[in-house]
Amino acid sequence: MHAPSEEQRLQLIADIHTVFADVVLGNGFSLHQADAIDDFLDDNLVAAARVKDNETRWQDISAEKVNRFYNALYYVGPQGFRFYFPRYMIQTLENVKTSSTAADDTTIAVCNHPEFFELFSLQQRRAVACFLQFFERIVAAEMSNACPNDIPAYVDPAANALQLFWNQYL
Repeated sequence: MHAPSEEQRLQLIADIHTVFADVVLGNGFSLHQADAIDDFLDDNLVAAARVKDNETRWQDISAEKVNRFYNALYYVGPQGFRFYFPRYMIQTLENVKTSSTAADDTTIAVCNHPEFFELFSLQQRRAVACFLQFFERIVAAEMSNACPNDIPAYVDPAANALQLFWNQYL
């Protein structure tokens, strides 16, 4: 396999922007709400936490916020997952040669929770499959000469997710 090209990475980011362009949070939980749920706070505090997230577009969510709320995808619900997931994919692609908690958890969420994608359109599912394929095939090829301990943890779960569920969208 060939090393990943910058052109492929940038095209994948552009494709994600295109197919998720108009996605809104709707009734999904925000990142601060997800954090409150994870902390087992009561319903009133969970509801109040929403005002801390004022982004109306997923494209406006900062990298710092993605990194801070790396575990939130487990608690945002299907609408929240559809809203936040494209930003997490892009964050992962922007940091392709590093293994951050946000990147790992994003891919783990894909591997372990395909039911979160029930609201995704066919084109959005295809973008997720291409995202996984990028890591399974392209990043793995680049890292093939590295020591196994140097390969980011998200490479193997991406291959597993493709094999178990996502290949049907390629």
